[in-house]
Amino acid sequence: MRVFKPRLFLHEFFILIGLFLLLSFGCSSDETVPVLIDYEDLNLIDIQMEREIGESSEYVPGALGDLVIFSDKTMLVADWGKMTIEQFNAEGKHIATVAKEGRGPGELREFFSLRKGVNDTLIVRYTGMSQQIDFFGRGEDHVYRHSKSWLPETFRERTLLTIAPRSETEYYARESWNNQQLRSIIADRAEFGWVPVTIVDPNENVLVDSLHLLKKPTPAVRMSEGGALTILGWPPYQYSDQFRVMKNNRYVIARADSSALYIYIDNHEFKRKIPLHVKDRVVEKSDLDFLFELRNATNEVRRALEDRIPDVKPPFLNVWVSESYFWLHVDTKKEGSQIVLYTMEGEPEGTFYLSVHDDIHFVNDRQIYTIHKDPVEGHSIRIYRVGV
Repeated sequence: MRVFKPRLFLHEFFILIGLFLLLSFGCSSDETVPVLIDYEDLNLIDIQMEREIGESSEYVPGALGDLVIFSDKTMLVADWGKMTIEQFNAEGKHIATVAKEGRGPGELREFFSLRKGVNDTLIVRYTGMSQQIDFFGRGEDHVYRHSKSWLPETFRERTLLTIAPRSETEYYARESWNNQQLRSIIADRAEFGWVPVTIVDPNENVLVDSLHLLKKPTPAVRMSEGGALTILGWPPYQYSDQFRVMKNNRYVIARADSSALYIYIDNHEFKRKIPLHVKDRVVEKSDLDFLFELRNATNEVRRALEDRIPDVKPPFLNVWVSESYFWLHVDTKKEGSQIVLYTMEGEPEGTFYLSVHDDIHFVNDRQIYTIHKDPVEGHSIRIYRVGV
């Protein structure tokens, strides 16, 4: 008896292939490919300089450093050139010299930094051998004056720098590498290290250690025969993780290597991730020529840094946060320092440029406060208004 064997015709074969491809597409259709953000295609946001606080009959700036803005827009600025702390009101009028160089209570004895404390207090932290912390409060005449000092009973190996208040009695802080730690990291030829974020009391006693770890690039150095360490600088486009406090005791950790912003709520619980899908931007020779010229870098320094420069620019170099926006510094080029605004939902709002001589110290939804360090005209405080 003859057995009938069905035959697969050519057109039936193609039908089966088509069904297979259709099913395969249907299974993967939920995986949407993100649209890449091209920073150069974003809308240009209008920005105008609202006020510049520079030389006047009451005050001539030296070398300005840290700038702290309080709730009533009072400004306290560190003048590292003159070793003073200066106070200005919201309109930019010079109110007082809060502290001067000296050895007495509330006087400045070495290099120092400024931080904002709770209830609009000022914290002065010395960054040399002295571990003293000075506190300044506002008097009835609104002028800031020294209120108290604190010095640890024994020398501490760890250096902790206050970031921002967490409550009436707690602060977020981050560790700063001391000389021994830096030497150890460099000896391992590591391009990056890790810095702990902690919670401390007003006297920098650790309450919660290593809450998070922030990735930070190591500097390029030159070691002398006698063992002296000379820091040559940090390579362009190498990034640091950033920790920024938000409203309602939330905070954001910006991690450039993950191209994302990570939001945490007040009990340190991870809430959500905001991915930043940014189109790759190749590091060009012209970018490096401009940046090294801006730094007045010698050929020796450039050679020491060039091997560590990435081929592609990170999605951001620095981050600030206001009530409604994330402010991302994404590049520094001939047009200026490029800032991109993202909404709290992670949508790009637009971009604008600041002078390459502007260092951002404070933002709100409409204003930017910077220290402007013009190499010819000198230093000043600038307040910009942003048209968003």
